[in-house]
Amino acid sequence: NTNIVEANGYSLYHGHQLYDSSSSFDSKFLLNRAKEAGTYLATQAVKDQSGRQVYKYHPRSDYEPLLGGYNMARHAGTLYSMAMLYRQEKQPRLQDSMALTLRYLLSTIQDCPIPNQEQHDKNTNMV
Repeated sequence: NTNIVEANGYSLYHGHQLYDSSSSFDSKFLLNRAKEAGTYLATQAVKDQSGRQVYKYHPRSDYEPLLGGYNMARHAGTLYSMAMLYRQEKQPRLQDSMALTLRYLLSTIQDCPIPNQEQHDKNTNMV
């Protein structure tokens, strides 16, 4: 397959490491991979101190495409993943990055007015 590339002793397919069926995915292996992912996420959030995550990056051109806009659901999911890892592995760098990531998330929250607020209040008080 021409999409498979060898890099640093690993077989990569579209940037993802390939594993054969005999690979052992024990808890130590999975925790190590989660730590690596957490390190990457922590690095991305503090890159410009904004807390915004970089989900796609082209290193040759130093370009970060926004993929049709920034996805706040993805951002929140990333924050959740970071929190789950922090719960397991108390890494100060991850904690600092989570604070930035959360601050960015909270900065995007907007009021969501209820249509017909007065009628809604009347109906709610009737109960």
